Amino acid sequence: MSVKVGFIGLGDMGMPMALRLLDAGTNLAVWTRDSQKLKRFQDTSAVVATSPEDIFAQSDVVILMLASADAVDTVLQRGTAGFPTNCNDRVIVQMGTTLPAYSKTLEADILAAGGRYAEVPLSGSSVPAASGQLVAMQAGDPETLAEIEAVIAPLISAKVDCGAIPAALQMKLAVNTCLAGVMFGLLEGTNLARQCGLDMQVFRQVMEAGQMASPVVKMKMPKLVDEDFSPQASVYQTGANLRMMHGAAEEVGAQTPLVDSALGMQEKAIEMGFANDDVCAVIRAYQDLNSV
Repeated sequence: MSVKVGFIGLGDMGMPMALRLLDAGTNLAVWTRDSQKLKRFQDTSAVVATSPEDIFAQSDVVILMLASADAVDTVLQRGTAGFPTNCNDRVIVQMGTTLPAYSKTLEADILAAGGRYAEVPLSGSSVPAASGQLVAMQAGDPETLAEIEAVIAPLISAKVDCGAIPAALQMKLAVNTCLAGVMFGLLEGTNLARQCGLDMQVFRQVMEAGQMASPVVKMKMPKLVDEDFSPQASVYQTGANLRMMHGAAEEVGAQTPLVDSALGMQEKAIEMGFANDDVCAVIRAYQDLNSV
């Protein structure tokens, strides 16, 4: 009998991930608080659950792709009598990004409730999510990780074992700190190129041909040149990740001046009304400062 997989959270990342699992023939049940998104799974082989409890009741492995630690606690009913029922004899796979210290305490609570826990944050956005090209950083008990290997295989192009929890989240946030440097350097450089009156197609050509060429640059340069702010990773989501980078650094006493500067620009973009647009819309915050 195939493993029964529950998937909770159908946001910008969760939706394409769940659809990938469905296309791969996964025995899948889905739930999200936005009932409109569940309509995508009607007339498919997926079970459309009526509540998180319904997901846990019928699943062997439950994948959580949620926006915050509070959302995770809510669906798990952590701190209530429902928590042991939801966790007992199940594998909870936390794929969202939270602070490492939170994940460590969640692991302890799930194990105490008779469940198993895997920390599997992902590198990538909605585009690689749709094509199964995400990179998984995983931490936890090796037997538990082996148990979910076939389950998550349709979602990823590579996986890296990071050790004990919360090493995968620490790895994700360290990698994201590097990514923030690339992304906000790209925004700042693009702003400078525009202010200089450069031909933006030529700027793109140089960026994609030189040492800066990378999948991120090749994905974001067209959006910046065309001022296409349709979301792949939103300004709001990027800000949440920046705050977690800062928080993870605080947990271990590391300094993050680059992240803090990027966070200031992201917050300005939100104030300007770009919260739900792609992170490329932060260019508007740079442009706003040009006249100051």
